[in-house]
Amino acid sequence: MSLIRKGKSDPYVIMTLGAQQYKTHTINNELNPKWDYWCEFASFSPRGQVLKLKLYDEDEMVGKKHSNLGRASIQIGNVAKTGYFDKWINLEDTKHGMIHVRMLWLDLTLEQSALKRALTETQELRITNLSSAVVMVYVDSAINLPNARAQSKPDPLVRVTVGQTTQTTVGKLRTERPVYEQGFTFLVSNPETDTIEFKVIDQKTNTQLGLYVYELSALLLAQNMRVDTQPYDLIIDSKNQQHDSKLLFCLQLKFLKKLPVLVDVNDDISTVTKPLSRQTSVQSTKSVNSVITSADVSEIQSSAVGANTPTDGMSRTSSIKRDSTVSRSSHAGGGDQEPLIEQAETTELLSEPEEPAPGTGVLGSIQLTLTFSVARQRLNVTIHKVVNLPIKEASDIPDPYVKLYVLPKKENSNTKRKTETYKDNCNPVYEETFEYIMGVAELNSKQLEVTVLTKKTWHSPVLGQIVLNISDYVNVNTPSFTGWFDLETEVKEGTVG
Repeated sequence: MSLIRKGKSDPYVIMTLGAQQYKTHTINNELNPKWDYWCEFASFSPRGQVLKLKLYDEDEMVGKKHSNLGRASIQIGNVAKTGYFDKWINLEDTKHGMIHVRMLWLDLTLEQSALKRALTETQELRITNLSSAVVMVYVDSAINLPNARAQSKPDPLVRVTVGQTTQTTVGKLRTERPVYEQGFTFLVSNPETDTIEFKVIDQKTNTQLGLYVYELSALLLAQNMRVDTQPYDLIIDSKNQQHDSKLLFCLQLKFLKKLPVLVDVNDDISTVTKPLSRQTSVQSTKSVNSVITSADVSEIQSSAVGANTPTDGMSRTSSIKRDSTVSRSSHAGGGDQEPLIEQAETTELLSEPEEPAPGTGVLGSIQLTLTFSVARQRLNVTIHKVVNLPIKEASDIPDPYVKLYVLPKKENSNTKRKTETYKDNCNPVYEETFEYIMGVAELNSKQLEVTVLTKKTWHSPVLGQIVLNISDYVNVNTPSFTGWFDLETEVKEGTVG
């Protein structure tokens, strides 16, 4: 990264893709920092997804807000098409500055040779936290769970852990035979040594009702590296005694594989064809850092990954069959040479999907993509842009943001999602994706409330709203829909049918 400014700076970068977020270490007193920071994002629906990079100047004073140094955006769909990205990008919201980003798009394969190549690459890069595989876990149900309290049935949920990552099913109330039917995806460092840990927990008492640890090396020997739904005996107590309690789940393992790199005619061929590798350079002073947590940055969504391409269904008796992809990126600072970037290049990175023109609603229009995954039981909502917001007064240009709720349980704050706010903008571009856990059976009974609001007003903050019957746009046979919707007046409480 190169900043053209006076004084000193203690820069760091926050990278966001959907609900996934990472933070680099801070480099003190440096205007040309080199982080040499690597991280991985799981992306199952790259179209419309945008990797957002925000740069900050850290302030050591407790409670003082860190200064903004600029931002940049990269559309993941373009990276997925070419398989590789290695460019300097002009920073926005700042007078000067550029950031260098390298990305590699990885596909999934059953080829055993891919594992060896992935592990070798990790060793060559001298990075221990890169993944070589992806495991998809489908938690079906449990039977004969013990009671957590005397004369009271348990309220069980399942915590699934791979490496340092834990994902949790929804909780079920007062049942020893819970049905979950939830899918999860985990990045795996080394399937030859890693495990999947299943903990069944009573959500009221936090008592462990059962435990099962699955060795991923067993999946390497399974046909097509998958096991269909079957019961596994849970360990109930500290003496490792097994009872009649069982957990039913199925698994699918796939290796990460580089795609053939496609040359973009607008790029220098020497730039796009070189392999993703560690470049020889002097790295800036490094401090310890890892995946950012909710304590570090507010309003991080609880969901873990974006929606997959839901072409292969998953039922309680079927095995997991789904392709997915992983984007691996690194963020470097100023090297020996800094190639110039044309403005057209930045425009290309943020190019939008070719969709029909927006409507002519008097309150403006909003472009959305709804994607439903049968396998992962996830609904993803991508808010692309809002156009033609009306200006009531010349001095009152809106500061718009978009808020989502899943109805009819609006009182449940877990369904609330909110975009960033853009100041003085009647045509904001968001490109933000939000995820909801949602089963097939819920589609017909759920609605999506989309509201465009402004933070700058003396009157009602609502600029317009739509309420969509989710099943009208996505279902098992129609997994994805992109379209424009004319904003309407706000639907008051109790008027939604």
